[in-house]
Amino acid sequence: MTDLSGQTIKGYVLDVLIGEGGMGSVYRAIDSRTGRHVAVKSLKSGVLADAPEFLERFWREGDILRKLNHPNIVQVLETLEDQGQHYIVMEYVGGGSLRHLLDRQSRLPINRTISIALELADALARAHHLNIIHRDIKPANVLLAEDGTPRLSDFGTAFMSDKPHITKTNMVVGTPDYISPESFNRGLIDHRTDVWSFGIMLFEMLAGERPFGGTSIFETVNEILQKTPPDLQTLRPEISPELAALVKGMLQKDTAARIPSMRHIAAELEKISQNNQTGSSNSFPKLLSDTPTLPPTITPPQSPPYLHPHHPLQVPIRSI
Repeated sequence: MTDLSGQTIKGYVLDVLIGEGGMGSVYRAIDSRTGRHVAVKSLKSGVLADAPEFLERFWREGDILRKLNHPNIVQVLETLEDQGQHYIVMEYVGGGSLRHLLDRQSRLPINRTISIALELADALARAHHLNIIHRDIKPANVLLAEDGTPRLSDFGTAFMSDKPHITKTNMVVGTPDYISPESFNRGLIDHRTDVWSFGIMLFEMLAGERPFGGTSIFETVNEILQKTPPDLQTLRPEISPELAALVKGMLQKDTAARIPSMRHIAAELEKISQNNQTGSSNSFPKLLSDTPTLPPTITPPQSPPYLHPHHPLQVPIRSI
């Protein structure tokens, strides 16, 4: 796609390209009316030629972000169309991404990790309350304000259960390293899919590595489906039993055994934050037994899947 830096789109002067993905590019821009920085996401025109349904998904992302209205979710200011091009104007979050932070520091201080996770858990609880499943939770989609406050972003692949599903048949959505086992195994997709991805991200923040690796997508998926996650306390002994148990509960391959609610995760993180190493060891089993009624689930297509090297993964996959 042509770099649009320097162009003006209905009062927004595109300054510099700050991010690029499969569907679009993101520019830092200046609102000429207020002088403040904003972020402008532009849908790649070539995308529509191959997949016209991406336009609906692009506008849906703007609708989702407006609907969420949470301090830890990137705020949408407006959506625009100009000369056949489509744009979402969002708040500018200038502290980089959690991915950038992890690339520099590997693993984060435990208290910092809990602080970030607690705010993101609250944001996801809000999304899940509105029956919105993000489906692509990963460090690259967590932006950091200059004061370190996290903002969840990129709802382009999110699913809204009260609207028609627009992902193509036989598609698996997300980034392979963070995708839940049920997504590959054609299980039921619901809010617990985000719980799994959030658990992978939390593990990575604490351990400096993801629990499932591999030199290829196929190896990574095989580990997700078959391997038991490493013990967090072995990798980092100063992690409390309560925090290790919480992450382990998020990474249960069986969705029935997995923590079902981001509200519960937020509550447990709050306890751990307050009690540090002295929290109650019985809080986690109680958390699992207090299971809320889950929203309607989504049944993925029943045909086998095929893995593709592009990230985020949104292609047919075949069972391995």
